[in-house]
Amino acid sequence: MSDRIETALDGSALVQATAVARDALAASSSIRAVRRVGQSATAVARDSRLYRWLTAEPEPTVVVIDLRETYTVGPVIALIDRLVTPLSARWEQSTLREKVIAAGEYGERVVGSSRVAGWLARLFEPPEPPDR
Repeated sequence: MSDRIETALDGSALVQATAVARDALAASSSIRAVRRVGQSATAVARDSRLYRWLTAEPEPTVVVIDLRETYTVGPVIALIDRLVTPLSARWEQSTLREKVIAAGEYGERVVGSSRVAGWLARLFEPPEPPDR
């Protein structure tokens, strides 16, 4: 049966067209240029400090402690996990959340129209970059 499949594939127009397209792409100078750029970018990225820092082996003297497994902090973290999920769901549907958001928006409008806020904004605004 595999001989029949090979014979059918050898005579297939789709397989021949794929081979022609693959050969044309391999001969393309723009594809080669894109590959060279990709290889250069990969080399630059792998030589970067950030890449080396992210992929470095941990120091053998570093000890990692999972605080969830300790007797003192573990129960506190478990309690927080149990409380946060239902509280966050209730918070999303509460009227208190709406009032807090409205109060924040009101405060933002009041502070935005304040002369002191404008003065502070100008004070902490970064200087213009020098002309080159």
